[in-house]
Amino acid sequence: LPNMPTRWASAFDGPTASALCLEAEQTDPALAYAVLAARDALANIDDRAAVVLIVATSAGAADSHDLYDQARKACAPLEADALVGGAFTSFAKVVARSVGLGGPCLTVSTACASGGHAVGLAVDLIRSGDARQVLVVGSDSVHPSLFAGFQSVGALAPTPCCPFGQTFGMSLGEGAGALLLQADPAEPLGYVLGWGGSCDAYHATAPDPRGAGMMRGLHAALADAGVLPEQVGAYNAHGTGTEANDAAEAHAVRAVLGDGVPTSATKSQLGHTQGAAGVLEAIVTLAGLAAQAVPPSLRSDPPRRMAPSDPVSGGRARGWVYDVAMSHSAAFGGTNVALVLGASGPRPAVDRGPDPRIFARGVGVAGPVLAVGQTLDHQSPRQSAAQVGASIRRADPVTAVLTEAMARALADASYRTREPHDRIGLVVGMADGPQQSIRRFVDSRDERGLDRASGAAFARMVFNAPAGAASAHLQVRGVNLTLWCGHGAGTHALLAGARLLRQHPELDAVIAAAADEDGHITKDRVSIGSLPAAPIEAAAAVVLSREPGDVELIGSAWGPTHEWERVVATATGSRVPDRAIVTAELGLSPTPPAGRLFRLDPAIGHAPAASGTLATAAAVDWIRAGCAESVLVVSIAAESGAVALLWGRS
Repeated sequence: LPNMPTRWASAFDGPTASALCLEAEQTDPALAYAVLAARDALANIDDRAAVVLIVATSAGAADSHDLYDQARKACAPLEADALVGGAFTSFAKVVARSVGLGGPCLTVSTACASGGHAVGLAVDLIRSGDARQVLVVGSDSVHPSLFAGFQSVGALAPTPCCPFGQTFGMSLGEGAGALLLQADPAEPLGYVLGWGGSCDAYHATAPDPRGAGMMRGLHAALADAGVLPEQVGAYNAHGTGTEANDAAEAHAVRAVLGDGVPTSATKSQLGHTQGAAGVLEAIVTLAGLAAQAVPPSLRSDPPRRMAPSDPVSGGRARGWVYDVAMSHSAAFGGTNVALVLGASGPRPAVDRGPDPRIFARGVGVAGPVLAVGQTLDHQSPRQSAAQVGASIRRADPVTAVLTEAMARALADASYRTREPHDRIGLVVGMADGPQQSIRRFVDSRDERGLDRASGAAFARMVFNAPAGAASAHLQVRGVNLTLWCGHGAGTHALLAGARLLRQHPELDAVIAAAADEDGHITKDRVSIGSLPAAPIEAAAAVVLSREPGDVELIGSAWGPTHEWERVVATATGSRVPDRAIVTAELGLSPTPPAGRLFRLDPAIGHAPAASGTLATAAAVDWIRAGCAESVLVVSIAAESGAVALLWGRS
């Protein structure tokens, strides 16, 4: 990598990486690492038909995406296989097929916090009874774009990283980790006792220097686990080695856990493995608990100013007697996630009471789409909401429409915008994401060289950047998730948001949203004929709450694509809805039973991620207006499965 200030990374050499790709029968390193880790985790599992897969990744199949992009720049004939191979949304399905999983899939991409969020979502799936076995796989590869991007924002260290030590900066890493979470394992390696998240709502790349957002995430995780701060025997830090992150995290740890807790930085040994970091660091933390030892923070002696009081220096693991540990991750966009892990169990469960009822308290739509209440009936035009871009500094289109839809939903739910909302979470569904920023970064890298790539575009191209920018603009500071599910991502966001509300009483509300941008990837999908209708640039958001309202989520289900009939039957039970809105990928055209059936794509155009939230916005307005007592919303996708939501008058 010429002209780069550092060549340090924890990476496989070329021959080893090629051998691993061959062993995994994959051409992309990140996919190969994911498949091999998944195989190891499933080695003793024969029946894989119902195992759910959650993949955590920051850059996805980056090498495959480069091949696709090179072909389009060379004006070579664009084939569907090239686009799909480089598409972020196909990552999870490739892994599932490679290891023989039959359950539905999800991909979580919250940059460097992806792995921790994936583990948290798996815990909630099992607690809710929606799954009994969930495989969590975190994977990313070291790619030239990562070097270029992190160099452009001044984050790389000139030497191997020294979390809490004298040299500032991070070192990249690559690889994969996999954890199989089960409802009742025979011989568990350890326990995930709880998790919690937050959003700084402060800056696109820098953490809140006071550590306030991290503190909220740590407190939420402890409350979820039913663990007191003094019961935590060790802490595995995000510990990137950068000056801003390490100082903010040290402040947060002191404030929440006190001065004495031993604090390890796994990245001093593995490098920063991006989306895989949260999973790998959870594995290291569980291994430390099992061995009754605390891993060291290499190169942390002498400590820098604002280092934790005990960074486990000296270069060797320390024998330690403890039963509970925490592992923490943070990311661009200000998102934070913490896991509470235990060596023994089962522990007394936190009493959350009966599952609360979930209501849609507010809806908002943005972009050149049809009016919410008239979306499918009268087709009256709605004014574009692109003007929100003027109030968000250099917002790309997907961020602009997402923020506007969220603002309208909050207002509809009687929340004031631009005031701190610590108890409101956010789940955003994405398909092809911030395409304009991706295009600008890749072009700057190719035209100027790796050492002069655009830092501004890099900060905005991470897949959870729109959610982070919208949260900062609207001060939504609860747990912050981005699901990268492609078609139907908004429906997945609604289902995940409802599950969060049921499992996490510290949240008063969750905004479930999705947004689509009509960019270069969308245009390529049109050129190869893979979209069922003309694309639209739009977003929709729904405020979910336990506070009673006019419209209630009275049924929901999720399952594999081929089991869509069972999914619909589970969601509806004995009820026959007055209306149903169905969105399906090209080639999938089932017709669920309903009194009156609408298809979203022919009516308004194709919004792959936002279709489910747009449909739900219409359903809420119909029920509010007395046009229907109940409305079924169904999304069916080849990669992420089938989701059915039944909304009814409360």
